[in-house]
Amino acid sequence: MPTSAFVMDERALSWLLYAAPTSVLDLGVGFGKWGFYCRLYLDVFPGRVAKADWRVRIDGVEAFPAYLQAHQRHLYDRIFEENIYDVLQRLGPGSYDAIIVGDVLEHFEKTRAWDVLHRCLSCAEKMVLLKIPLGSGWLREGTENELEAHLSEWELDDFAAFEPAYEVRKLATGNDYGALMFLPVTARQSRLARLISARLRGAAVEAAAEYRVLELIAGRNADRLLAVARHLLHSASVAELSRALAEVTRNSAAAADT
Repeated sequence: MPTSAFVMDERALSWLLYAAPTSVLDLGVGFGKWGFYCRLYLDVFPGRVAKADWRVRIDGVEAFPAYLQAHQRHLYDRIFEENIYDVLQRLGPGSYDAIIVGDVLEHFEKTRAWDVLHRCLSCAEKMVLLKIPLGSGWLREGTENELEAHLSEWELDDFAAFEPAYEVRKLATGNDYGALMFLPVTARQSRLARLISARLRGAAVEAAAEYRVLELIAGRNADRLLAVARHLLHSASVAELSRALAEVTRNSAAAADT
């Protein structure tokens, strides 16, 4: 069907709204749920109700044109009626502030799905939001739309190397379903990212705070990062964080001298 479970929508929206993107690409428009969310909370909620006043560019990709109706074309600035992978191949770095990948990766063979995710990470300026079914028991064939067939299975650990923020919930069916947020983090910062991400996941912090810390990691702003960390974490964790930050700084300086 051209929509997805509402589970994790609030968490994903919290990340998105804190990032305040001025441009969004929705991969797999379907019925247009994410176009509606983005338009409502990024334009209408701040007071720009009339279409003439909208400021946020919201584009979408939909490879099954039969799903498209008048309401999607009203909400989105542009809808690419073609394959997601082909659209991503044409985009350059930072083409959109945010890219939403909602219930998409599982519809690709895994090798191609990894290509899609990597392209998203290179084309997004601020963040990539991923919503995805996890574990087994999801594989099924498409109905009237063969593109809906599930072609790959995913586990949370598949994404560990990217250091995403995440939340996983169990559906009434017993299946796990996840929302993940990816920010562009350099290899030199990966150890610090791992430490902070682990602490945040154990602290049940608000999405805005979680996004801010990861944003600071990506921005290499060590002083502000520590200030936020002191607010979020207890003293023992801050001490460990300080040691890790010092080590990352030393390693970065050494690498720059070689």
